[in-house]
Amino acid sequence: MPNTAVLTIACANKQVSQFDVDRLMPTPWGLQHARPIGAVSGSSEVPHAIVFNPSHPSAPILCAPSWLCRVDTGAHDGAQTPPAAAAESHSTAATASGGAAMKAVKARKRHRQEGADPSTGAGAGEPESHVIRSYGGMLLFDFIAPDTALVIEQPWLRVMDLFPPALYKHRFGT
Repeated sequence: MPNTAVLTIACANKQVSQFDVDRLMPTPWGLQHARPIGAVSGSSEVPHAIVFNPSHPSAPILCAPSWLCRVDTGAHDGAQTPPAAAAESHSTAATASGGAAMKAVKARKRHRQEGADPSTGAGAGEPESHVIRSYGGMLLFDFIAPDTALVIEQPWLRVMDLFPPALYKHRFGT
């Protein structure tokens, strides 16, 4: 992240753009990732807010009524080892130490975290992002302290008041 003032914008097509306010031009990250975020591009909802965690200012969180998407704008694409290369280097180390170690590694499986959906299949220009889709009718998401967030959801009773009346209530009494 540059040491200058940066303006972060979330567009309706789920694209995050960053502009360097001092130099009046897009940041290098903004130029490299000038496309919609793949993890949420299939959603019909539009982000209505951008929130920043004070302890991680280079990772804006896009807020929509039913999902949150954390985009890491400080991550360098070339700095992290791709998953395929990491698995390949791990398997060659296991084969060098013996076949028993390889069988033990294959037997272990990671359990997916409930609600968290890290973006998979990110291309070369795709920013690193994590999506949480376990909310319904989110009214507000904000940080009240570093690493402490507040989520306010719409109560279901209020949502049910907006439902149309039952079609056959007079006939079946339901």
